[in-house]
Amino acid sequence: MKHTTSRSSDLSDAFVNISFEEVPNKHSGSSSEQSAVSKDKEQSGKSKDKDAVYTDWKEEHSHEAVDPGLAFSNILRKKYAGWSLVRVTQPFFFPIHGYPELVMRPIPEETMDSSIAAFIPFARKSGRVGGVLAEMVSLGGFLCAWKSWDFLVYEAVYPMGMFKEQGLWVVHQGPPEPIYQLLTTVGSWGQELHDEVLVYDQGWWQKDASLYQEIQKADWKDVILKDQFKKAIRSSIIDFFKNKAVYKELQVPWKRGLIFYGPAGNGKTVSLKAAMHDTDNPILYVRTLTNYRGDEAAMADIFGMARRFSPCILVLEDIDSHINERNRSFFLNQLDGLDDNDGILLIATTNHLERLDNSVSNRPSRFDRKYLFDDPDEAERRLYCTYWQKKLEHNDKVSFPDSLADEIAKESDTLSFAYLKEAFVSTLVLMATEDIDFAETLKAQVKELKDQIRERPPHVSAINPGSVRCASSGELAATRELLQRLSGGEIQKGLSTNCIMPSANTGLRRWI
Repeated sequence: MKHTTSRSSDLSDAFVNISFEEVPNKHSGSSSEQSAVSKDKEQSGKSKDKDAVYTDWKEEHSHEAVDPGLAFSNILRKKYAGWSLVRVTQPFFFPIHGYPELVMRPIPEETMDSSIAAFIPFARKSGRVGGVLAEMVSLGGFLCAWKSWDFLVYEAVYPMGMFKEQGLWVVHQGPPEPIYQLLTTVGSWGQELHDEVLVYDQGWWQKDASLYQEIQKADWKDVILKDQFKKAIRSSIIDFFKNKAVYKELQVPWKRGLIFYGPAGNGKTVSLKAAMHDTDNPILYVRTLTNYRGDEAAMADIFGMARRFSPCILVLEDIDSHINERNRSFFLNQLDGLDDNDGILLIATTNHLERLDNSVSNRPSRFDRKYLFDDPDEAERRLYCTYWQKKLEHNDKVSFPDSLADEIAKESDTLSFAYLKEAFVSTLVLMATEDIDFAETLKAQVKELKDQIRERPPHVSAINPGSVRCASSGELAATRELLQRLSGGEIQKGLSTNCIMPSANTGLRRWI
């Protein structure tokens, strides 16, 4: 480092002096009166009470405040006269502590005020004991080196009105251009994905490294579907990113939409993970549209980020739970309106395609391909049995001949892949605790699961799970009588007693 440390003094003292500045009061008295008040303060300070810590804090933090960040900038300009100074008001966009090419160490003479913000325990399944302490710097200064330049970086969290603000100050002995280059580089690095998936949840974008690691475990060999079907899905995704020039030559927008639909438990999610593993392009995953500014703001955030990261994959799982009558028009406008969506491959999944409006699911240029993940036929169930045969071939306790695989594939009609997996897993769990026969137990598990499907409650529709059951006239009469008793009078006339259904506007039940 090239810096001398003679200019650096105790940072905490400097910041306390400027955190809250006294502003002249237009109602203040004469100079003699102010002098008398000062003498009174000096005398009272000589005999502090037993709550000295609280008294000191109250005296230092009860003044009328101006901008502490600007005052701190002025102090740094005086300390480092002739040096370049840049103040950053939103350090969130400049993660200097994570940037790997920036060498940092604390300034020896400055007081480092840091606090433990959180404790993150290791997952129990990792077998490790303990966890990680998340530390937050409230006040500190650092000597930094990047390329051939040296910098001083100061950080501080300070009160500003009713809230707290975080500030970052970068000082350089020379022209300001190296500071701007450093901030631009760090800001760009912070906006990139580094073995991460960008997840939108609760109104915010967050980088998720654990989800990225889960995607890396996915492989098409673990997806039990017919080869032709898997090849069609893979081609739709791979060819999209390869054929940008073809789209431009044909003068058509370089964007596509795919829908994976069908009953639950038939491979949509695992196929989605395998598809995401296939690409090196950024992945943006939408978990919810919940946003304090509303669904429209969430959609604007989502597509705005996708346009910035394009070419990319944008994933909307369970799209039928996100798109409704109220926000559908705005969604369609974002999907194929005037904005440029070049390079965005949108993949949506749903268990209930019938719940989506035709303007979403059946309009070309919005979702161009729909892939049905239906309950497996006998050939696919046989493929699934073959998959388990290979997994268990080295297990001496399990005898799994081809004849048993053929029998299970034939007898497991009406079962989804998820139910088939449950049959195999429950059989192996029972074998681990009891001395039982694999073949007989597996067949018994298949029969039991089929019986469970047959015993579904009569009001649950297997064909259209989204249908709403109408209440009987007796139920409605009893409900009307209860409401009348609670209200102490007659219920308003003109209410239909045909059906009770959810309200799209309030999320509550209402009479229609």
